[in-house]
Amino acid sequence: MIKRILVALSGTPFTATATKYALDLAKLLKAEVTGVTDVDIAQLMKVGPVPVGGGAAARRQASRSIASMSPRST
Repeated sequence: MIKRILVALSGTPFTATATKYALDLAKLLKAEVTGVTDVDIAQLMKVGPVPVGGGAAARRQASRSIASMSPRST
């Protein structure tokens, strides 16, 4: 009998479906569910410290960057 179910939490559109299926199956089998994901440590090391309010500043910067790439009508 299945006692434990491991489900990937990848952040893709498939994550919600996989999680729902795993939870439904776990309920049916009275099993335990564990979610797992991976973290790219090398990528995180490139970020550096983020001050309080840094998320809002990052969103503003991203908006400005996107706006600067948009085609402009003349």
